[in-house]
Amino acid sequence: MTAFDYPAFRAALDTLLPVERAQAVFPAIRSLPVGSRAGRYVREPGKDRWICEYTSTRRDRAGVEHVSHHRTITSAWSVAMDVGFPSRHRETEIDEIARIAHGVMLAQGLTRLPDRDAAIDMPALPEPDPDETAKVAAIGRAITPRPPLSGDDLWRRQYREAMARTRIMGVQHDLFDAAPVTHHHRLPRRPSFEMPPVETLAAKLKRIEGDPFATFGPPDDSRAMSPDEKAEMLRSAANWLRVGQRVRVRDSARSIDGSTERRVLGRLGVVWRLCGSVFEDHVHVFLDPVRGERVEKIVFIEIRHLDPVE
Repeated sequence: MTAFDYPAFRAALDTLLPVERAQAVFPAIRSLPVGSRAGRYVREPGKDRWICEYTSTRRDRAGVEHVSHHRTITSAWSVAMDVGFPSRHRETEIDEIARIAHGVMLAQGLTRLPDRDAAIDMPALPEPDPDETAKVAAIGRAITPRPPLSGDDLWRRQYREAMARTRIMGVQHDLFDAAPVTHHHRLPRRPSFEMPPVETLAAKLKRIEGDPFATFGPPDDSRAMSPDEKAEMLRSAANWLRVGQRVRVRDSARSIDGSTERRVLGRLGVVWRLCGSVFEDHVHVFLDPVRGERVEKIVFIEIRHLDPVE
């Protein structure tokens, strides 16, 4: 543009793509001082902080108009995007913002907009060092590939997908890019189970009378096992303890008040993963979904609290 007047400035903007129009006026809008107003936007103190003030009118069923005043925080890029994607009902305001950007460009000594197809001189990259290239290639060759999946890993992947199909009925996508809605099956109730009897207050007082080391709750089989007892328990479970075995939670850890944990008691599931030597008396159990459960539940439980199910 030889004469950088406003009509020539708008004509040059109209030849650009919407995002390119926003990029052309963005530096000028961002350089405005605090307190400047561009249409409905006001520059506030702070790093790239703008306040957008506007009003909206709506009518109720009785025909009465209600005017609402809105005030939101935005940035200079939002102001520039209004120029890049102008709305018909805001032509006057967009023209005002464009005139302000044009004035800033004149004050900065600009005489034209950058050409859309102008080539950008990029500095040449240095030639790679052959030694460094050889080192990088050696590191890539030295990386060991991921080991193949074992039979248990493949089974776990297939079982997890099967349980997801059991829980999920389908996914309903929205036509206007809203979040999709996942529909789930209504699953059966959990199996019935019998809760251990609750210790009465009179029985508790009689049990702890004169015993400073008495337990808070009634004594049960949840005490720590000796190494011999643990080895005997593992030997007795060796004929059924394997990944994929169906089990039923017969008992569970007690809470501090002595009540049995209701969350897993009586639930059915499969042995999901065995543990190493440190927790060899524990396993991970993948519980069957019940009622309205939406996600998978894998619990860490002792082997002595499980019964195999054929």
